[in-house]
Parts: sequence; C-alpha cells; structure tokens
Amino acid sequence: MKVTTSDRLKYLMETKDLSQTDILKLCKPICKKYGISIGKSALSEYVRGIHLPNQDKLLVLGEALNVNEAWLMGYDVPMGRESKKGAPTSESVLSEYEQEILKLIKAIPEEKRKDFITYLNTAVKMMK
Repeated sequence: MKVTTSDRLKYLMETKDLSQTDILKLCKPICKKYGISIGKSALSEYVRGIHLPNQDKLLVLGEALNVNEAWLMGYDVPMGRESKKGAPTSESVLSEYEQEILKLIKAIPEEKRKDFITYLNTAVKMMK
C-alpha cells in the first residue's frame, strides 16, 4: 500500500498532538515569508486525501512541520530536514542562472516579494 501525504499529515498530527488549526498557525510565518497561502479548507482536503498540495504548499508544510517534503509526499526517505555537513543543499544543485535569480529574489524586501511574484507570473504569461 502506497503511503500518501494524507497518511503523513495524519501521522504528524497524531504523534505531535497537532490539530489542523495548530498546523495552520505553524504555517503562518512561513506562508508570509514566501508569499504563499494555505487556507483551512485546503489543509482539510490535504488531510482527507481529496487533493494533494502543490510544490509551494509542500515547501510551507515541510518547513512548518520540520519534515522533509519528499517524506511528506509519501516517499521512503528520512523524515527529518536536517542536512549533514557537506551534503548538497537546494542551492548547490541549482544552475548558475537559477542561483542568480534566487540571489536577486532574496535581495527584494520581504514585504515586496509577493508583488514581484505577481509581476513575474504576468511577464511569463506574456512571453508564451
């Protein structure tokens, strides 16, 4: 039987004695940090297995719950987020262009990042 995100969320809720409201509270600062939102109904659908969180939401949930996103997706990988000294980080596996873009985004004040992402999404749509 394949383990699902729903299974992993239920496991975390049980073992860490968390409610969905608790998870949303943990997610709030991370959502603000990345300009991403997770609502009550979306989280409920993830827990019930109705929908799967997209990559952005997985990032927020993983960081908020301090678990590996791949583990949260049901993969057979270590649960923890801790990286060992010398282990590749997400930035070290990015291309040179991706690293430059990431550096530029990090230079934008946090309160302006959501506006930038909206602008960038519009620009990408126009280029297609």
